[in-house]
Amino acid sequence: MNSDWRRKENGGQSPLENAPETKGSPKRGPGNHFALAALLTGSVALISASISFLRIPALILGGIGLIVGILGLRSPQGKIWSVVGLSASLVAISFAAITLFHGGDDNSSENRLTQVPLRNPVTRASARENDNRETDWVDAGTNAAQQGDVRVRLISIAVGPVDFKELPGPAGKSQGASTKSVQKRPREKYLIIKLRISNAGAGRLIEYAGWNHPSPNPEAGLLSLRDAGGKEYSLKVFPAGREVVGQVSKASIPPTKWVDDVLVFEAPTGRVEFLRLELPGDSVGNKSNFRLQIPGRMIATRQP
Repeated sequence: MNSDWRRKENGGQSPLENAPETKGSPKRGPGNHFALAALLTGSVALISASISFLRIPALILGGIGLIVGILGLRSPQGKIWSVVGLSASLVAISFAAITLFHGGDDNSSENRLTQVPLRNPVTRASARENDNRETDWVDAGTNAAQQGDVRVRLISIAVGPVDFKELPGPAGKSQGASTKSVQKRPREKYLIIKLRISNAGAGRLIEYAGWNHPSPNPEAGLLSLRDAGGKEYSLKVFPAGREVVGQVSKASIPPTKWVDDVLVFEAPTGRVEFLRLELPGDSVGNKSNFRLQIPGRMIATRQP
């Protein structure tokens, strides 16, 4: 009865049917897209800045990240994302700019000449030679010189005759010689330097073009050998048919491997305090030269 009476009062409709419609929870509008874009752009810029050939794109991405990050701060939502994106963009721009400005400098990590102590040093460095640790010259008696993955060390240095390979004659053999190369030692005395070129890296194949002949690249540095007084000793290049034993014209050096090479110079006529050997980095794909200072007491004498 009561229900019928109430239905009549509501025009024949039940109270539930006559109840006003309630609105559901309001739908969320679009989020702060600028904040999300700032976070993503700043992250990509930061990663790109750590890769050498992507540092210019990192600057561009960092600039975009700054713009969208500032726009994202104007919205009440997602401000924390905007702040993180702005921070990442600022770090990316700073790092990329610093590395780009210093990337062409010869003092960069890839071209800086570093000293690697030898396990069995040939000599002990004197007080004067210790001062050279702050210069571009590496004491060859106690250290090897390294740039990037390329390491160069002195194996031996001596004054004496040079060993040549006797090439086979027209018939394929030398008269009175076996099929193996015969070493022929003339009477002239030279300064003979033996070097070891090592690949100290893990993933790069080093292409070595021998230092025993002039580089075909006109922009490459020149190989030189000078004593304490500045006198220069010329590199000896022998004619065809006189191949020096141990010399390498070119070689491919895989990681953790090495190759030995021999350089021949005119011999000093007297006692020398030290010799400074400068080797062009172009022969191993580097921009800077290797500089070894060889103490005079390391020079041995080879018997004829």
